[in-house]
Amino acid sequence: MHNIDLVGNHPWVANDLEALNLDRAPESQAESPTAMSVPEGRPSGTRRILNLPLLSHRAVERNPEFFGRDDVICLIDNHLLSESDASPSSLSTFALCGMGGLGKTQIAIEYLFSRAKYFDTVVWLPADDKTILAQNMARIAIDLGLESEDDRIQNLVLSCERVLKWLANPIKVLNEPSDAGDKARWLMVFDNADDLKTLDGYWPTEGIGSVLVTSRDPKAKNHFQGPRNGLDLHPLSIEDGARFMEQLTQEQSLSNHDNSLQSVSELLGGLPLAIAQMAHIMVDLRLTSYREFLDFYNREGARTLYTMEGEEQRFGDLGYNRTLATVWALDRLAPGALALFRIISLLDPDRIPEMILKEGSSSVQDPNYPTDGRRYLKARAQLIKSSLITVNDKQQSLIVHRVVQDGIRAEMDKDIFQNTFRDASMMVVKVWPFQTLQKRHDLARKETCEKLYTSVIRLKRVFDDLPERSKFQPHDNFAHLLNDFGWYLLEKGFVQESKAYYRIAQRICENSPDRDTEEVSLTLRMAHNNQTTAAAETNARGDCLHHSLIWMEMFQKRKTPDGKPLRDYELAIVYNEIGVAYGMNEQWSLAEDYFLKSIEVMKEQDDYEDTNLGWPEPNLGLIYWIQGRYDEAETVLNEILDVFALAFGVDDIKSFKYGHFLTPFDSVTDGKNPARPRQLIVEPGPYG
Repeated sequence: MHNIDLVGNHPWVANDLEALNLDRAPESQAESPTAMSVPEGRPSGTRRILNLPLLSHRAVERNPEFFGRDDVICLIDNHLLSESDASPSSLSTFALCGMGGLGKTQIAIEYLFSRAKYFDTVVWLPADDKTILAQNMARIAIDLGLESEDDRIQNLVLSCERVLKWLANPIKVLNEPSDAGDKARWLMVFDNADDLKTLDGYWPTEGIGSVLVTSRDPKAKNHFQGPRNGLDLHPLSIEDGARFMEQLTQEQSLSNHDNSLQSVSELLGGLPLAIAQMAHIMVDLRLTSYREFLDFYNREGARTLYTMEGEEQRFGDLGYNRTLATVWALDRLAPGALALFRIISLLDPDRIPEMILKEGSSSVQDPNYPTDGRRYLKARAQLIKSSLITVNDKQQSLIVHRVVQDGIRAEMDKDIFQNTFRDASMMVVKVWPFQTLQKRHDLARKETCEKLYTSVIRLKRVFDDLPERSKFQPHDNFAHLLNDFGWYLLEKGFVQESKAYYRIAQRICENSPDRDTEEVSLTLRMAHNNQTTAAAETNARGDCLHHSLIWMEMFQKRKTPDGKPLRDYELAIVYNEIGVAYGMNEQWSLAEDYFLKSIEVMKEQDDYEDTNLGWPEPNLGLIYWIQGRYDEAETVLNEILDVFALAFGVDDIKSFKYGHFLTPFDSVTDGKNPARPRQLIVEPGPYG
């Protein structure tokens, strides 16, 4: 069985082109992008000093109100810091476990900042979602200097491989002989790794270094390779809780003549999050004593606390309660602040870009949402004052504790939840930089996509967990968002993960009451197009043919105003993708026919350029080659290479198509006949 890499409307890693040179023979055979080789981001022979020391913590800032926990910090030191300045000889690990609200993340943040001076590299990684984790780990490759930051779309898989490779051998200078004394000491923090499977593939399994994990799952203490070290974190003692409360309310100088402060601490259960929230509420209410708070509580009462659904079953007796402070804080919010906070509860807790909340506000249906700048700032100020959110000024984003998010989501009934989801999803749709089929692989949108990346992932997760989801029909544009975001994931190397986004988009469109409109039909066609591509990239031959034929069937229902079959750019891509599918299934004649049809339709377009043939023409050449028609293959492949060389320059590293159709084969010079045009030697490889 032949195995060739046909060129669909597929992604490719642009920087791999740096290693290719059309005018010299390669030292080794080219590899498919799916072979998981890890080329360096720059020429391999250049001596490079890495960007050390490095403190990479975009998602967090040091908390000036951090209190106590000296015993915990010291215990972590005993396991992650060596007794001398010598580098540790093996991987050191420590896991902080416990229910939400105990302060695991705050301890880890304090440890990161207070101990940074003992390490050459310190990295913070949110770890409650695999694709978000990959996004942040891949960024380390750029921060360290293993890769250069340019205008291309970064392939997360390759970048993460580079980072793990460096962690296993953390040399300070690349491409230079080194000894143990030249090794960098590093600390990596995986925060909120509640599902330990999320870390599979990202855990540094070899080499030296220190790893700190926070997790609600007590199994984190003995789950990973290396020494089994960790701690089940407990609430603050009544005495420590009282001191923490006193520190936070000192500006109010609350009276404690009858030791009522200790009673307040006991009431709040020693949870740092609850104490911080309630302290700010007391200050806001201008209370004069802790007794006044207790009298108010005893007189007014509070709604019953309850255990979040499913948490006790998952982690045994480590289930967590919504705090009294969260309940009271929500009760006191003005309508605008509450509407804003509901939206916030559905987005990424570690990074909520304010561009969503501001620029997307025109899409909100909730009349209480603060749509103008003054009302927004007023609502945000109330959330900050209530210790419900914090602001990251550098990233122009908001941060919210996961327990607080859980609390407000639990406050919403089904109708409010679904309406809030519609509003949140449409706000992201409003600011997401969509691209058309013809403009795919445009790198100009990269910066905006990176800002919104985690928010879309969170929305998809919330949608998966919606109550009575089977009866809920989101806005059709949410399907459009999932389609386009799934493609962005695919471009970044997460082909398998992208499939779930396309399937949801397909289901939304199929259930839409507006399914027969062109807008929804186009989204559905693109869902099948994307699934065709993802199937080709993962060598799923049957799925590739299945979805491409459905796409063709849907397209054929489209007509011109006078009832004739439509022949536009989309049809040319449909033909190319069907050709890819038939090629994957070794139906060479059919594949050839469809590639020729694709070329024919491409040339009919009013805005036709020769570079448009960068999809079907290389595929046609490969089909010729696989059938033994070498002269025809050489003619076609040399022709398209010349087209792209003329348009973008020789050894172009900007055009996506040029790179993708170079990956299946090596280009060499026929040394016996220098006057002869370039000869293309096509090597079969796995579908990429």
